[in-house]
Amino acid sequence: MGYYNVTKAAGIHLSRQFAMELAPKVRVNCIAPGLVKTHLAPALWEQSLIH
Repeated sequence: MGYYNVTKAAGIHLSRQFAMELAPKVRVNCIAPGLVKTHLAPALWEQSLIH
């Protein structure tokens, strides 16, 4: 879970930094998807594992 939070924060920070550096000629967007139910991360979405 820690790696997920770090990489999401890094993506947001990087897009903000690029926006500041490249403005006003370039518009920067960031897509940060939410939880995706995959077989690799059942602990994040299975209710039986959340206490």
